[in-house]
Amino acid sequence: MTKVALTEDDMNVCNRNVSIAILVASITLLSISIVFERKIKLISDGIMLGGLFTLLYSIGRGFASDDGKYVFVVVSICLVVVLYLGYHRFGKVPKVSKKK
Repeated sequence: MTKVALTEDDMNVCNRNVSIAILVASITLLSISIVFERKIKLISDGIMLGGLFTLLYSIGRGFASDDGKYVFVVVSICLVVVLYLGYHRFGKVPKVSKKK
């Protein structure tokens, strides 16, 4: 067998493609955690934590792609997702019913 050496450009493309796939997977996990938030709280928290770690991994692979525009897009998407998740999970004030 012959060994094929990958060039730096090939690795950058590979890192970008992996980052896209992982970003989609992490957003899927975070969406699942929101769906199960009211039903199974403990499982929902675990899925959310896994989704956030996966999101961080996607950002790291995006930085490894050495494409400034792509990194900006990935970090912007991740920021929007985390802000929405934080507001949805922790920012809502529970409604208190007034009893007379």
